[in-house]
Amino acid sequence: MTAKRGRRSLVFLVRGAVGAAVLAYLFSQLQGGEVAAALRSLDAPLWIAAVALYLVGQAVCAWKWGLLAGALGMRRPYRSLLAYYCGGMFANLFLPTTVGGDIGRAAAIAPPDGSLGRGVISVLGDRGSGFIALLLLAGVGVLMEPGLPAWIRLGTLACAALALAGSIAALAAPDLFRRLGKPLHGAILVCRPPALWIPVAVVSLLFQVLAVGVHVLLGRALGLEIPLGTYVLASTLVAIVAMAPISINGLGTRDAAYVYFLGLAQVPQESGLAFALSWLALILVSGAIGGLVFSLLAPGQMTFFTRRAPAEGEEGR
Repeated sequence: MTAKRGRRSLVFLVRGAVGAAVLAYLFSQLQGGEVAAALRSLDAPLWIAAVALYLVGQAVCAWKWGLLAGALGMRRPYRSLLAYYCGGMFANLFLPTTVGGDIGRAAAIAPPDGSLGRGVISVLGDRGSGFIALLLLAGVGVLMEPGLPAWIRLGTLACAALALAGSIAALAAPDLFRRLGKPLHGAILVCRPPALWIPVAVVSLLFQVLAVGVHVLLGRALGLEIPLGTYVLASTLVAIVAMAPISINGLGTRDAAYVYFLGLAQVPQESGLAFALSWLALILVSGAIGGLVFSLLAPGQMTFFTRRAPAEGEEGR
């Protein structure tokens, strides 16, 4: 157990070092004060509006998660769903990946009439539907931007096509995915009825559209003139890059991706990095608000989001 904890700590430190190194490199490419000057031009009311729109999107996703949990027999009032979703947002601020917050959500929604397994399935359905919608919107984004490098265009369209084909196959023949594991297979079975997957799909796409709107507000807050297609790419492809387990919660890698994709629209590097930092600030503030909402709606239950994940062999204890 000690050796396993030591490896986890080492991985955490390495990821932190990678993120810090990427950020340091980005700053080294700029003249002193350029990023600060770009941030000083930030329109505060527009940035606040972006935070508000982001929180609206999270509230909508909490409702979608409730649909999936209800299908598994864990019907909860929206107040509780929103509290647990906000708790997950807050937990993700200080955990190396988003998995910690998701485990907390799964544990929080399970009692008294569910199990951690069913809670995990509900979270997988929530995450999976969102990721598929993300890929589909990314495919739309690359079609809106004709000047993209071929590898980005073809790779994104291929992933979007696979996501669409895989979704259709999963709904039509879920047993084909049994070998991927019981939790994933269970999530597919839950989402199969049209009365469930249609509203889940609509809300998933709606959230991604709202995320694009958040990016538009951030760009305008910084005075950037960017085509809508670039915002779609920044919202979707950067989110995918940030999921890579390279740094802590995408710190550094996400910033570099913003600089790159915004640079395709001739956005100066300092403005691209200012955009990335304004997004990071949005996530931090939103997570803090999520923690406040959670403490107000579900006081005394933060242990669901801070307890350690069970080690191998402990799940059944």
